[in-house]
Amino acid sequence: MSTTYMESNRTDGTWDVTTRVIVYAAIGAALYGVLAFFSFLIPGTANVSVRPAFALVTFFGFAFGPIVGFFTGFVGNAIADQISGWGLLTSWNWSLANGFAGLLAG
Repeated sequence: MSTTYMESNRTDGTWDVTTRVIVYAAIGAALYGVLAFFSFLIPGTANVSVRPAFALVTFFGFAFGPIVGFFTGFVGNAIADQISGWGLLTSWNWSLANGFAGLLAG
């Protein structure tokens, strides 16, 4: 056996946090946060809206990996809540759910 235990169990880099991952995650979160401002309220519901920008979360997760997808959904939703006027009432449960959607897409 010429390979050691550590060499045989190396991953393909999916979970590595590199400069590229950080840059793509920041770009994705900023895009989602700003574009989510353009959402559509569903008539007859209590504050239920459709955010077409959510497609960015799954795209960034699929294209750049699970860490980027999670960060794009989690931080992007928090930014969107701040911009949309909710202020300190950020829905952290929705931010976490959006983050997990990006994670699963990755």
